[in-house]
Amino acid sequence: MFVMKIVCVLCDRPFTADTSQEKKLRKHPYRIFLCPDCHQRIAHRTLARQEHGEKRVHSPLDCPPGG
Repeated sequence: MFVMKIVCVLCDRPFTADTSQEKKLRKHPYRIFLCPDCHQRIAHRTLARQEHGEKRVHSPLDCPPGG
C-alpha cells in the first residue's frame, strides 16, 4: 500500500493520513482535511469559547422582506 499525502487547507503543510481519513478521501476526494496541529488548535479554541459562554449575535442583513 502507498502512503497518501494530504495538504492542510489552513497551513498548506503536507501530512500523512490515518486509515480512516484515507478511506474517506478515496470515497469523497473533494473533502477538506486539516492537519492534526490545526485540528487541535481549532478544537481547543472552540471548547474554550463554549466554556466561556461567549455567543455572537449577528444582525440580519439590510434587505427588504421577500427579496
